[in-house]
Amino acid sequence: MLSLLAGVLFTNQALAVNNGLARTPQMGWNNWNSLGCDVSQTLLLDTSKVLVDSGLRDVGYQYVVLDDCWSDGRDDDGYLRADSKKFPDGMKWIAKQLHDMGFLYGMYSSAGEMTCARYAGSLDHEERDAEIWASWDVDYLKYDNCYHMGRFGYPEVSFNRYNKMAKALNSTGRPILYSLCNWGEDYVHTWGMSIANSWRMSGDIYDHFNRPDTLCSCDDPRDPYCIAPGSQCSVMNILNKAAVYVDRGQPGGWNDLDMLEVGLGGMTDEEYKVRDSSASGFDARHLSTDH
Repeated sequence: MLSLLAGVLFTNQALAVNNGLARTPQMGWNNWNSLGCDVSQTLLLDTSKVLVDSGLRDVGYQYVVLDDCWSDGRDDDGYLRADSKKFPDGMKWIAKQLHDMGFLYGMYSSAGEMTCARYAGSLDHEERDAEIWASWDVDYLKYDNCYHMGRFGYPEVSFNRYNKMAKALNSTGRPILYSLCNWGEDYVHTWGMSIANSWRMSGDIYDHFNRPDTLCSCDDPRDPYCIAPGSQCSVMNILNKAAVYVDRGQPGGWNDLDMLEVGLGGMTDEEYKVRDSSASGFDARHLSTDH
């Protein structure tokens, strides 16, 4: 399940983006780290039943978030289509099933011309995409950073790219929690709270507690300027980065330490406990009736 943490709650701080959402760090389930593109409406609904039966919904795991690989391109009017083979009853129907079970429904896109799995991205299509998600009764958007057409490199250009979707979501009139997944790029910890409910402050997590990896940028994760993107970042690498920005988390907006890795096999039980106690939110573990 996806971990969106973060930070310590300081009651004397001003609120973050004021859309009424994420007064505490959001929690739920996301399929990506364990299942990747193997998505379907059956997966979402069967997993949601397990979340109910296991009691996780009742302790706050309220979001069911569908990650990449759900779309089938755009229609003639430029609106995103869902893959009818994977989701034969449509996204609005799925949203109703989840809402009836007491969940909120999350979806995924990227602030680029393509998503990370090379499906249609939302860059320069923000208004239409926000409109279609609102029409499907979506409650949450995870917004990635792949294939951004070079629109990054300093805070203002990244802010503008992500702010365009923030405005599009707000214009729908539907409350949609907005989660930035820009890998800590361009000092997002200094501006994410102005437009979003959470923001990734590091590269992608890797299921290892403290393994150095050249794919995870920066030699010293304790360096406050060590915020370049990357992948295969260990738990301690991310925790050390987050410690510098703990005061940025506040009601309505939170540092996001990426997904929990519980059950994927790369750490000991005690190391998983450390990770769990450091974050509130999504676990990438595949929940099923077989496990």
